Amino acid sequence: MIERQASRIKGLETRSASLQDSIDEVIYRPQSADVPAIDEYDESGSACGTLFGSVDYLYLTASGPDTTYTVDNVNSGGIATVPNGSVYNVSSDSDSALRLILGYRLGNGLEFVFRYTRFEQNSTDARTALAGGNLETSRLQPDNTSRFATGASANADVELEIFDLEVGSWLDLSDAIAARPFVGMRFGQVDRTLRTRYTVGGASRFAQDTAVLDVFGLRTGSDVRWQLFRQLSLEGGAAVSLLAGRNVSRHAETGALTPSDVRDDFNSFVPVLDAYVGLVYEHCNFSMAAGYEMSGWINSGSYLTFIDDIADGQHVRDSHDLLLSGLYVRMGWNWGGSAN
Repeated sequence: MIERQASRIKGLETRSASLQDSIDEVIYRPQSADVPAIDEYDESGSACGTLFGSVDYLYLTASGPDTTYTVDNVNSGGIATVPNGSVYNVSSDSDSALRLILGYRLGNGLEFVFRYTRFEQNSTDARTALAGGNLETSRLQPDNTSRFATGASANADVELEIFDLEVGSWLDLSDAIAARPFVGMRFGQVDRTLRTRYTVGGASRFAQDTAVLDVFGLRTGSDVRWQLFRQLSLEGGAAVSLLAGRNVSRHAETGALTPSDVRDDFNSFVPVLDAYVGLVYEHCNFSMAAGYEMSGWINSGSYLTFIDDIADGQHVRDSHDLLLSGLYVRMGWNWGGSAN
């Protein structure tokens, strides 16, 4: 009797062990090669990262660079006559720009992002001397024989090409607000050109000023998202860049008896401040955003300006700041993950 009872207990233990093995196999072993095992998932529940990208259309205005090219002088007379009238600059026009973003997001929220931005703006202006007056040749080297002109025109060009590499991670500040602090590098180039033409004594005198700035340095900041509704969020952010710059400035004149061509090469420190705010709509893998952004470049280059008609080599560096501001529209897509 006792032996029979012990045999039954042993049989039950064998069946229980077999059943446990079956349960473990169902729970922990992947059903196919396409389904990762449970221990292969990270904390977010994703077995792999997400590739994402976007295209931004920007409509920006570049302001700040000195584009003064002439001054009214309504007191027609000799060399001693001083300017007496308005200062004329090449007014900045708004123009289109492009930004491309490509990134990779790990399951734990860590992101690696590459960003490329390109902008170019070209503006022109022209003036004719008022009756009984003349125009100052502001961009020519001081010369008593070519100080006054009957006509002046100018063309100003700004070109910017920037590359950003950054690493950041999204952090939940509350149920509706998340922030993404990041650090990275910025490098690129800012070119500015001012071309002027003066009519002096029936002949044309030309001047061209160029300022080429190559930059490289560190960038840090944060993006913030505030979810207003399920698919609509308010976005904003700010960043600061501390860049080392190499400047090459050049002043050239033609049309005179003695053409000139002077070059200045020096290093500088260039801080950059960026900020933006906008609205984001997300649906599945697709997102669309629109807003306003500003980017301020401090000490972003200089023109050579000669200041003495006796000591011809005396000059100053006209250091300029550059402000880019305007609207942006962004279309984005996630490959391998959903926005919601």
